[in-house]
This record gives sequence, structure tokens and C-alpha cells, in this order.
Amino acid sequence: MALKNEKGGSLQKTQAFALILASLIPLIIATFFTLLIIMISVRNETAKETNTLNSTVNYQINQFFTVPSVMMYQLKGMLEINEEIHSHQDTDAHLNLSLDAVPFFNRIMVLDHEGKVLHLVPFNEDFLEMDFSKQPFFKEGFQRGEIRWSPIFISSITGKPLIAATIDFKFGKIVGYINIAHLIELVGDIEISHGGYAVVTDQDGTMIVHPDKLLMEQRVNISNEEAVIRAVNGEKGELTVRKDNHTFLCAYSQVSNFNWILLVYQDKKELYSTIYLLIKLILVILTITIGTSIIMSLYISKRILHPLDLLNKITEKIGIGEYDSFFWKKSYKEFDSLADNYSRMVQAVKTRENEIDNLRRHLSSIIDSMPSLVIGVDSEFSITLWNKRAQEVIKIKSEEAVGQKIMDVFPFLEDYRDMIVKCLYQQEILSLNKIKSENIELGSYIDILMFPLISNDKKEVGIRIDDMTSIVNSELIIQQSDKLNSLGKLSAGISHDLNNMLTPILGYGELLEDKLKNDPESVAFTIQIQEAAMKAQKLVRQLLVFSKKQQLNYNNVNINQLLGGFKKLLDHSLPENIDISYILKEALPPIRADEGQLEQVVMNLSINGRDAMPDGGDLTFETDYIRLEKPLNNQWKWRGPEDFVTLAISDTGFGMSDETLSRIFEPFYSTKGRKGTGLGLSMVYGIIEQHNGYISVQSELLKGTKFTFFLPVVAESNPLLQESQENKKEIITHGGKILLVEDDFQVIELIKTFLQKEKFHVVPAKNGFDALSIFEKDIEAFDLVLTDVIMPKISGRELVQKLREKKSDLPVVFMSGYTDNIVSEKEWDGDFTAFIEKPFKFNDLLDVILRISGKSKTTDTV
Repeated sequence: MALKNEKGGSLQKTQAFALILASLIPLIIATFFTLLIIMISVRNETAKETNTLNSTVNYQINQFFTVPSVMMYQLKGMLEINEEIHSHQDTDAHLNLSLDAVPFFNRIMVLDHEGKVLHLVPFNEDFLEMDFSKQPFFKEGFQRGEIRWSPIFISSITGKPLIAATIDFKFGKIVGYINIAHLIELVGDIEISHGGYAVVTDQDGTMIVHPDKLLMEQRVNISNEEAVIRAVNGEKGELTVRKDNHTFLCAYSQVSNFNWILLVYQDKKELYSTIYLLIKLILVILTITIGTSIIMSLYISKRILHPLDLLNKITEKIGIGEYDSFFWKKSYKEFDSLADNYSRMVQAVKTRENEIDNLRRHLSSIIDSMPSLVIGVDSEFSITLWNKRAQEVIKIKSEEAVGQKIMDVFPFLEDYRDMIVKCLYQQEILSLNKIKSENIELGSYIDILMFPLISNDKKEVGIRIDDMTSIVNSELIIQQSDKLNSLGKLSAGISHDLNNMLTPILGYGELLEDKLKNDPESVAFTIQIQEAAMKAQKLVRQLLVFSKKQQLNYNNVNINQLLGGFKKLLDHSLPENIDISYILKEALPPIRADEGQLEQVVMNLSINGRDAMPDGGDLTFETDYIRLEKPLNNQWKWRGPEDFVTLAISDTGFGMSDETLSRIFEPFYSTKGRKGTGLGLSMVYGIIEQHNGYISVQSELLKGTKFTFFLPVVAESNPLLQESQENKKEIITHGGKILLVEDDFQVIELIKTFLQKEKFHVVPAKNGFDALSIFEKDIEAFDLVLTDVIMPKISGRELVQKLREKKSDLPVVFMSGYTDNIVSEKEWDGDFTAFIEKPFKFNDLLDVILRISGKSKTTDTV
């Protein structure tokens, strides 16, 4: 684009002003310091001159009194030579000569020691024999012949100001009255330049000498003036004073011998008239110089800044986004280079703006693609930013949301107004975690993060809202799992103790039944005892299943076959108004499971479905085969991608609320009131966990519930499930020697009684250390070890490890009501090892002992 050359704008004026300042500031500073130096120099010289005048006047005053002082000493010398001063004829002649020699003597008197007049000139008969002893100058006494000067006083005869000079001699005193008028004339004759004059006061500040005689006659007192006060205090110097609309420089000092105050005044206007003239001359020269500098600066500015003004016009166009190429006429070399730089700058700005636009679009895309709601709020609580996720969740477009009050869109944020203000003005990052939300679109639980935004010097707050419902639900499930684990440990411990108690009850009941076999009524009683013990054992097994401590009998199981064998039982157990249907996937691979425990799962959920459909409904069993690459639930203890057989059991009953759904696996939690124990689903949870499976539950009020179980597929035949038929070794027969290790005395006595009845030789040990000691005495004598798993000091597993270090093929039967993995499957499932669960029947124990000795091929676990 081409721009017209126009007159310089503000830039030229600024440049001209800068040039003017650059040229004038040094000149003004130099002029200022020159005048300052001149004024200081003149002031010092003037002060020096004024002080010199003061000293001159002071000297003249002292000289004025020198002649009468000399005459007084001469008179003293002369009078002291005469032995008879009363009769000496020359005394009056000498006094007259002295009076004539010093014309400003007004009177001279000679007094005796009593203060009476002996001689006086000029002679006055009235003074003869007059008594002056009460006069101040006489009262001062005799002081070694020195002259003493009295204060000034007015003569009662002449009305003139006088001062008395007194000197002592051996016959009395000599008194001379001096007329001060001569001193006034003397001081008045001293020439003081620049309209100046001298003033003399006594010690009290009363006028002695002043050009204005009226002031002297009136005895004006100026003791309150600063100069007088300073001089009275013995100071000497000068100061500026204001008198009669004039400014004077006053030099002050004391007159020696009299302590009079001498003030010398000079008019400062006349005193500084030369410097004032010089200042005027300098100011005129300075004004001419300033005018010349301004004219030259304006001219130079116009010549130099014209190209800059053109560049300024170009910059204005660039500022509004007009980046077209511009025409530049050749100018100074420096400006031509600047113009080229401008051209390159325009291209760079265009490129950078394109990059910024791309970045802005990218950032906007990031914000819009965030799964969180991102909202901007200004200090008026108006919405300034509304991302795509917010549009999707709240169903309000960005252009509609921007400008609305945030509290109108999200009323619950009214409770957090103070937090928004704090974030806005204190620039703090604030967060609210997992707060309950009543806004269905946002979720049941949300996180809110508030962070300060600064855009174009405008304070704003960014608000990020995240739906945390799934995470909170996951945490609740984890908490539920922790509760289950804690309660599982408790129930496992209880189960251990109960099994130890039930073992002697069941065992002694069995022995008692054998003893009373000829008494049918007593046998019936013992059978009732044993049945009660077995019921208690069943409850204990349920607790162990819930606590996942129950030792399971794993086999390869086909879930379809299991449901087929269970079908008749369900048909007879459920009412006719419940329609049972099966949707079974064919050719399902086997799973490794305890068939009895899975039947317990099916039965529990079938009964729950029946109770949820009192008026009838549909109960559906469905199987399938699936491979999961990732967990369906955050709470699953995921082991990685795996193949599963699924078993889904669904009903069309009441369904469950979210609160009930979050607690269904809690032990002793039931919605059936007194009819339920609260252990059913807890047992289901424990059984599935022991099978390394997963559970998924979906339920909705009045629409039913669906439980889906994911059970891992058997990848290959498990060697632990294949019963070894080789190397079966016949170890013992009836009558073998057994080492019995048990910490419960009742259990020891019970088992010992039974085994001895079967012709076994039983050696009891109350703990592992006793067993080791007994075994080491005769290692080869023992044919089998029957040991409890959990014992104080040393467990059954640790004991067997130590025993087999001494005899590797030693047969072992473990027994326990609670294992907690103390004995692993590998340890009890083998040729020389077996496990029996407490409480047990003696025939079962005998079968295990015979089987482990090779006499019976029953399963390893009872």
C-alpha cells in the first residue's frame, strides 16, 4: 500500500521536545550552578565585609575611650606624688589641663576616701564637700588602680548621656564624666556602604548610639532582637533581619571593656545589587539560547522524524490487521533499513498469528475433547467458557451458555460461592472430592476443581466437573471387600475353635453309640447328639466358605451337566408359579471346581429368586463361553486376559436399589427380616472367589436381578486331579505305630481311644517340639504321623518338613478345621500325604489312614 507524506504527529513533537531538553538541560544546570557559586561567593564576601565593618567600628569605640583612659592614669600618677593633696596648689591646674586636653570630658572630680569632693573642674561651688559615697562607682571599692566604667546615664544638668570613669589612688578616687555625644558623632562619621549604619546598646539592650537621635533620647530597648541576644551570650557573627520593610545583613559583636552590643546593618538590596544585575544578564542570555534551541530542535525533528511518521502510519495499518505490502520511498540509510525490518516483521507477524490461530484451535479442541465439564466464570459469576462435554451433558449450546450466571445453570454451586471468590482473588487452586450431586446429568458423585485463569489481564475461574459415580461405587465395593476379608478372618478363627469343640462331641457320640448298641433308646439319643454336631459342622462349613478358608475338592466340572443334575431338585423346590428356563451354550469346556460348592451357589440364588417373586415370575439359567481382554469392573482382581465359562442366573422379581446393591455381599445383611440369616450371598461371594472367578450383578427396582459368574476354563488336564496308581506302598496295617500330634487334650484322648480300639499303637505329642523329640528317639519305629495343622510354637506343615528331612517317605495325615493355606494342595494331595477336615467320623479317619497306607483308594479329602 502507498501512504501519503503528511506533517509530523505526536512522535515528531516528542522528538523535538527531547532535542530541546537534551540541548537545554545541560545549559540550565550549568547556569544554575554558576549563579549558585556566584551567590555563595558574594554572600561570603558580603559577610566578610560586614564583619570587617563591625570590627572597625568596635575598634573606633575602643579608641574613643583610650585617650581618657591614658589621661586618668596620668592624673593618678601626678596626684600620688603630692603628699598633701588638700593644699597642693597645682591640682586644679592639672585637672584643667586634662579637661582641655580631652574636650569630650564633661567634668573631672577628686574624692577622698570618705567620698567627699576635694577638687573638681569645671569648678562648681555646689559640689564642694558633697558626699558621693553612696554613688555606685564609689561603692565598688578600691581595686588596685584599674579604671572602672559606669553604665550610661543622663546628666541632670546638661541632659546629655554620660559615662563615669573611676580610678583609685592612695588618697581616694578620680572620677571623670565623659560626654557620649562625642562617641555618637565618632560612630556617625564612620562610612558604612550599601545604606548601612551602626547601632550600639548597653548590656541591657538600651540604645546608646543610633542614627535616629530620637531613639537614643527615648532610650529604646531592643534586647528581644536575635542579634542582641546572641551578642549578649558572647557570640559574634551575622544574620539577616527585616526592619522597616527592608532586609538587612546584620553583623553583631560585643564592645570590649564595656560589654556593649555593637550592631552593623547593611541593606541587602543594595548589597546584592551587582549580583542581581548579573543574574538578569544571565537570564536574558539563557532566554535567547532557549529560543534558538527550540527553533533548531523543531527543524531537526521535522527533518529526521518525517520518515518515522510514515512508519507510524504503516504500523497503524498493521495494528488493524492490514498486512499488505507497503510503498517506501528511499530516505536516510538507517530508516531504509528499518523499513526493510518492518517488512520482514509483517511477514513474521502473519506467520505467528497463523500459528497462534492453529494453537488456539488445537487448545479449544483439547478442551472440547476432555471427558470433564470445563467451564470459565468471571468475577460477575457469568459463564465465559463452555466446552463440548458441557454441551452434551447439560444440553445447552456454548453460545447460549456464555453470559448466563453459573448459579442459574448449576444451582448447587451457590453453596460454593465463597470458594469461587477465594479462587478468583487469592489465586488458589481448590477442589471438592466426591460430593453428592442431585443433578442426574452430572452423576451421583462428582469432583469439582477450581483454578484461576488469567486472560487479557482479566481474572477468571476455571471450573472442572468430573463424574466420579463409578469410582465411588468401586471404592464402596473395595470397602465392602475389606469388610468381608475382616469378617472372614473372624469367622475362620471361630470355625477353627468350633471344629475343635465339635470333634470330641461327634467322636465321643460315635463311641457312645457303639457302647450302647444293645440299648436302642440310648442309641437314639447318641444319634441325636451326632446329628446336632453334624448340623453345627455344616454351619461351620458355611462360615469357612464365606471366609474362603474351606478346603475344596476340585475336579473338572461341566457347568451344563451340573445344571442338568440339579434340575429335578429345583423343579420340586420351587413353586409352580415360577417358570424355570435354561439357555445353555453347547460344547462348553470344563472348569476346575468343587461341584458341591457350585450347587450351593445355584441353590442359594434360586431360593433368593423364589423369595423375590412371591406372585410368580421367570427364573432363567444361562451359560456361555467368553474371553475377556479387560475387566468389566474396576474392583476385580484382574489377572489378565483369560477364557471363562459364564453362569447367569436372573429373576423377574422386586429388584434392588443402589444402596441395597452396594451391601448384598455383607455378612449378616438381609432384606428378608428375621427370615434371612444374611450369610447366603456372602457364601456365594466366598465360593466364587475361591474358584478364582468374578461376579457381576445388575438389578433394577421392580425389574428383577441378574447374577453373572465368570469361572476360568481348565486350559489342560490338571495332574493334581489324576490319581497316581503307581508306587502305592503298603505302609501300615492294623497294629502300626502312629505319632499323634495335637494341642487339644480332648481330641488327643478321643483319637487315641479310637485308634487303640483298632489295634494301633498311638504315641501322643502335645506340640511340634515334643513330636520332634519323640520321633528322633526311634525314627524307624513310626509308621505314620497324624498331626493337627495349627499348633502353638510350630505348625503342622513345619513339623512335617523337619520329620521328612529325617525320613523322606514318612506317611502323613493332616487334620484341621481351618487351614488358611498353611497346608497347600501339593502337600496333602500325594502318595504319602492326606488331609481330613475336622470334625470327622472315625470311619472316615480310618479310611484315610488305610488309603494312605495303600489299603484303600478313596479320595484324599473327607
